[in-house]
Amino acid sequence: MTLNVVPVSGGLARLGSWGTLVLTGARSALLRLTWTEDIELPEAVSAEIPGGVLLLSDEPGRLLFLPYAGELVVAYDLKQGEPVYPLVSIPRNPDRGLRMAVVRVFPDLGAIFLTEATLACFREDCTIAWRHDEDFAGWTIEGITLQGLHLIAGDWAGREQCQTRSLVDGNRLD
Repeated sequence: MTLNVVPVSGGLARLGSWGTLVLTGARSALLRLTWTEDIELPEAVSAEIPGGVLLLSDEPGRLLFLPYAGELVVAYDLKQGEPVYPLVSIPRNPDRGLRMAVVRVFPDLGAIFLTEATLACFREDCTIAWRHDEDFAGWTIEGITLQGLHLIAGDWAGREQCQTRSLVDGNRLD
């Protein structure tokens, strides 16, 4: 099972044999599904799709949306035509200009999602493995090793801070 990034182009995201995501307006989107009825996405999710990341887990037929500046994470079971779990609200900086997000997909692990206020790991079936809501402003994902997930932050003076997080639960190891 692998997570694949699904590009949105011309208002469409092709989901292979599962169907298509169609942006039907500036704040509206529809999942046109092969195996079940279409799903109209919540407005708060639809508006963020052009700037976010869509990840498809083709084997079980699941779609995960991770926002760049938005506050809602959602995953859909494309065969059943329903959410995998209720909408997940993440804390964000009140100033949208100070929001950021980084998504990295790692084979056999899933996806790491880092915002200025949340670090989360999603399994390859699009379920949440773990999540930490903390101050991550200025941090980025440096890489992943057998020892864990490595984060790095720098300042204007060239000083760097590093931290390592467990891949099992996201807790700090250092």
